[in-house]
Formats: sequence, structure tokens, C-alpha cells
Amino acid sequence: MVLEKQLRLQNFEDGYKGGGGRSCRTIDCLCDGIVEKRFITEGAFVYEWEPLFHIKTSNGVTKKIEIGVSGFIDKIYVTPGDSVRSNMTLAILKEDTFPSGCD
Repeated sequence: MVLEKQLRLQNFEDGYKGGGGRSCRTIDCLCDGIVEKRFITEGAFVYEWEPLFHIKTSNGVTKKIEIGVSGFIDKIYVTPGDSVRSNMTLAILKEDTFPSGCD
């Protein structure tokens, strides 16, 4: 399995419906393929670099989708077995704005 960061972050304005004043980000796929596994559910809290999806490309390589911020999953647009395209939005994350300790 190739452990590549296959995502593109895009900030939304705070006025995004459902944003609740938090910064929202899209979790976008940067490759074509099939959703092999989904590790998240709507409303769940995710930590930085936690695996969110596995995408299997047409050449059989599995790409791990992860994100460098913590927050709550607001919306998920794909399920296992769905075909995905490069730049397709997989989910929306409401970024956690509370400070936390780090290693």
C-alpha cells in the first residue's frame, strides 16, 4: 500500500451552510479510482493524519487519504465501491479550532 497524502485542502468561508462559524475544508481525491474503504462517519471527530479513505487506482495501487487537521466530519459524499475522479470532493470537515498539545 502506498501511503501518500492524496488530498487537497480548500478553506470555505465561515458562512458555509452547516459551518457553524468554524473553518470548513473539503477532502478531495487527487486520483481516479474506486473507494475501497471508508474509515469515517458523519459527525465523527477525526485527528490529524488519521486515515479517512482508501482509494484503489486503476493500476491496483491503494492510496491512503488523510488530512493534516483535526475536526468533525460534516458530510460524506462517497461510499465503498463508488468510482471517484481526481479533484472530486469526498467529504467536508469542520476544522477544530481549539488549541491542543502536540508531541
